[in-house]
Amino acid sequence: TFPYEFELLIPQNLTPEGATVTSSEQSTSSTTTTSLSLVDPSSFWWANDDLIVSARWDSDGVAATRSPDDLVGRALWRKKSETAVVEIPLTGRGSFGKFVTGNPKK
Repeated sequence: TFPYEFELLIPQNLTPEGATVTSSEQSTSSTTTTSLSLVDPSSFWWANDDLIVSARWDSDGVAATRSPDDLVGRALWRKKSETAVVEIPLTGRGSFGKFVTGNPKK
């Protein structure tokens, strides 16, 4: 249901690339998943960057496919923002998006 809320958790939601810490933190801490919960969040390489949040309402329920009927959106969360909330309006793919994701004629 909408609105949908989610939370990024450390270390549960980090990919191996996102779990990389700066060199000063690496020397004092292991980079295994279990030890990441002890790492200062500001030591990650991305900690001072803005965050692009993308979302897709998948019409067929198969994440690996792209359908012309999917709704898509993205928004930018700025590091200096006073809120941790990002609103992402979802819209149709438009004519080009529908052309690209549609089934080719046989």
